[in-house]
Amino acid sequence: MRFYILIIALLFVNCNKNPRNANLPELRVTGNESIGYGYEIWENGKCRIRQENLPALSGNIRCPSQSCAEKIGQLALNKMLEGQFPPTLKPEEVQELFSGAN
Repeated sequence: MRFYILIIALLFVNCNKNPRNANLPELRVTGNESIGYGYEIWENGKCRIRQENLPALSGNIRCPSQSCAEKIGQLALNKMLEGQFPPTLKPEEVQELFSGAN
């Protein structure tokens, strides 16, 4: 009898999980100190965005720190969550985050 109650409880808990959260985009910081950092945004098990350089700024400049990549990636992710795809970052937004993360 206890076994059946345990099974029913587990099914109840699993069925009440919000399945929409499983499909939300996820930010992953990539790189290391020697090459610099970038970010990826994954959704439904697929990499939707891979950004190795600072977006919206000229040149091939990578983020110098993990926190820099995380802040800029979070800005892109927030724009995606607001329905903007591809997320367009303005040079001013990126410069402000880049300057504040160093």
